[in-house]
Amino acid sequence: MNHITSEKKSIISPSTILKLHYLFVGDQHVFMCRNLLINKVFENGIQVCTGKKCKQINMSEAELSEIWIPFAKDIVDIIMTLGVAPIRFKKIDKQLIPYIPKPGSYAIHVLTTTAGLCSFSLHDMDNPNKPAPNSIVLSGFGYDPRSDGSLCSVIKVLEPMMQFVHQLSDCALTAETLRCNPPIIVEKRETTHEAKEGLDFDFFMDSDALKSSLNSQYQRDEKEVKRLKNQQRLFAAAINGTAQEHVRAESTMNNIIPLPSSFTVGSIIEPSGRNDYSQILRSVAENICSAMGVPRSMMISDNVVRGDVEGSHDVFKQSCLLWKNITSKILTWVYRHTHSEQEAQRLSKIAKKRKITDITKVAEDQMIQVIVPVTPYISNEELKSLYLQQLITWDTYKQYVIRNCSLPIDLMKDNTKDPWSKEDKLLMMGASLPNDPTANNQPPKKKSGASSTTKTDKTSQKTKAAGAGKK
Repeated sequence: MNHITSEKKSIISPSTILKLHYLFVGDQHVFMCRNLLINKVFENGIQVCTGKKCKQINMSEAELSEIWIPFAKDIVDIIMTLGVAPIRFKKIDKQLIPYIPKPGSYAIHVLTTTAGLCSFSLHDMDNPNKPAPNSIVLSGFGYDPRSDGSLCSVIKVLEPMMQFVHQLSDCALTAETLRCNPPIIVEKRETTHEAKEGLDFDFFMDSDALKSSLNSQYQRDEKEVKRLKNQQRLFAAAINGTAQEHVRAESTMNNIIPLPSSFTVGSIIEPSGRNDYSQILRSVAENICSAMGVPRSMMISDNVVRGDVEGSHDVFKQSCLLWKNITSKILTWVYRHTHSEQEAQRLSKIAKKRKITDITKVAEDQMIQVIVPVTPYISNEELKSLYLQQLITWDTYKQYVIRNCSLPIDLMKDNTKDPWSKEDKLLMMGASLPNDPTANNQPPKKKSGASSTTKTDKTSQKTKAAGAGKK
């Protein structure tokens, strides 16, 4: 067994990256799954917040829509293609802007140490010996390449299947082309005597013109008369017809080849297509959708496979949560890197205001995070039930209802109190209050202390009057 005694280096070439990107955007099922995942993951945009309670930091709409959301979508695309995230930074007005470089414009070098740790670096095509400036390759998302440079991404797993479908489609197209213009085979007749070259003309000769009869004459029925008139019309159109008919007549005459008398046309070979071609495409589509984490029944309903609705919903939910967690980690690291100076100043001000010497304690609680908001993936009725049972607060309830309806979070009114009391929530749940007179359809009970109070009031009035008379 050979031991690794030195560092091992391998290269993922630009042609390999470009080839996988062609597969990624060239298959319709992969692209459908990709669009469905991205639209669902980023349906509520992204949020920049700080602290344990995630106090939101307002960003300009232009910065979100033009820089961060397209960058987040490109992260999902490149991780599906390569398994790692190569990121470069460009400086515009003293601010670092992150972006994903175009496939085919760079190579990725894989360096494996003797301890089995892999590191990745991005190299330009112009200077392949040194890593590109202002670049980094993030890894550790479950799809890292191997030490020899072979990829383990989702598209790489689907590559053999997609190549098979492409070759099968090419063969089916070739078969249809041959079926439209099939090759004609000519075979030679088996004759016992020597055949002569030339054309043979049939003729009709009346043996006795004086004794002519109907049996010895050439007769035409109604069908033969129609055929004769059709031939005459075609002949006249070929000579004095339109330009299109003239072209058709010339092409037809050019395609007619007189054969020698000893040859005849044999059987025409027509290629037969696969009868299970549609079944193969359906099976490949199911495999692609399962590898992408998107149930096929969400996009195509052909009544072939009756999937479990609850199971399909859970699979798609887990796929969306996976990509939300990955993009949140990458966006958080990139945002902290691009705004490092501003973050250091902000944390130092907080530490100075709180009179804390160790800034690391402040950093743990006040570091900025970029979050892809999680949709609850439950109905509004279930959210209402959780709110009435007081398992979630009013703010959480209204926030998740807005996200569940795919509405902008800016529509939510801030600092609004809970409009319902505990008794109102119990009544909306159908419970009866202990002092409710309508509970169990019972009439309200009379208070027993009412008569005693009236009697005491009367006695007190009498004593007051007697005291006034004595005075």
